[in-house]
Amino acid sequence: MSNKPAVKLIFPKSFIFSVLGVVFLSGCVHFRGEERYPVVKISPESLQQIETLELKETEKEEPPRLNSQAPAPAELELSLAECRALTLENNLDLKVQLINPAIAAESVNQEESKFEATFSANITYSETSQPLASDLEIQGNQRDTLSTELGVKLPLRTGGEINVNLADYSVETNSDYALYNPSYNSGLSASISQPLLRNAGRRVNEYTIRIAELNRQITDSRTKLEAIRIIAAVDVAYWRLYAHRRLLDVRKQQYELAKALFEETRSYVDVGAKPRIELMRTRASVAEKLEAIINAENDVRDTERDLKRMLNKPDLGMNTGTVLVPTNKPDPVRYDIQRENMVANAIENRMEMMALELQLAQDAGKIDYQRNQTLPLASLDYTYNINGLGDKRGDSYEMLLENDFRDHRLGLQVSIPLGN
Repeated sequence: MSNKPAVKLIFPKSFIFSVLGVVFLSGCVHFRGEERYPVVKISPESLQQIETLELKETEKEEPPRLNSQAPAPAELELSLAECRALTLENNLDLKVQLINPAIAAESVNQEESKFEATFSANITYSETSQPLASDLEIQGNQRDTLSTELGVKLPLRTGGEINVNLADYSVETNSDYALYNPSYNSGLSASISQPLLRNAGRRVNEYTIRIAELNRQITDSRTKLEAIRIIAAVDVAYWRLYAHRRLLDVRKQQYELAKALFEETRSYVDVGAKPRIELMRTRASVAEKLEAIINAENDVRDTERDLKRMLNKPDLGMNTGTVLVPTNKPDPVRYDIQRENMVANAIENRMEMMALELQLAQDAGKIDYQRNQTLPLASLDYTYNINGLGDKRGDSYEMLLENDFRDHRLGLQVSIPLGN
């Protein structure tokens, strides 16, 4: 039998309740290995048999009108200028393209925001109890600490960073060795850190801003190109509609002439002046002219629907029966085009060429930035600190303002990859 006294551990109730709570919560954790996945069962008939599908004819419904208060007119006269204005105002493709420049501009703002100053605040309260050895027995040393830290961080475009921090600590203890109880410590520090090789300089740190700005210009050029394409498509559709309507008039005149020729041929056949085969030939010609009218009308309707889609006028939907009548007349102008001037203007003013030029600028900037990233990492740090202490917070800040206790620290950090 051992004569050593038994050791009895006494835990506080809060500790016991904490342990029980952790055990209870751990029993509620659902581990991934215990998940049960559903079993999918497919009958063999669904894989081996092909079932027939009976389709029933549905009732025809009128398409819903977007604006029932404004009925579509039977006929609408439009000029080329009005078509362009309606396209710029209502065209959905153009509205979608106009969103991209706003997104690109916001990306530039996002990149520029990395140089904005940042304010930070941290408040911490701690209560500690540590054993303290004395001449007679072990006593407990309790400390109640309240710390408050306020700081401002300012990134520099040269790659450095300025930090200004104000710290306030209050400590209250039951120790007999404490001179001030409670005691207040305050400190004001200012530091600056500046890289010397890698990530040093405005050109390197503003790299992402330049890339975002170039990307914004590329987006603007592509948006302008898309707007030109849409306006040009409206012009083409307008003049196609004009051409198809004139062609329809010609087809109708040809049909009338074919009908008159058929009637004349029939009269000659009736009196025996022409053979009956001529009557069959003219009748076939009438049928051909009628087919040409149908095709011309289909071309007119298709072009009208295409133009209505581009205009996107609220009371002029694609399903409306409104007949569009172009009011502008063709006015051909002869241009004496010189090949050299035309190529030079295309190279200078084409949006595709401008987008390619901006893309090359982006690639050149990326090469310059990646070349800087191969340099060693060297950083120069300097910190200036003022300290204050007192049995009252006012005394601590008064000592801080007197600037009797100050620290200086200067450091140089170098990191060189051995394999570079």
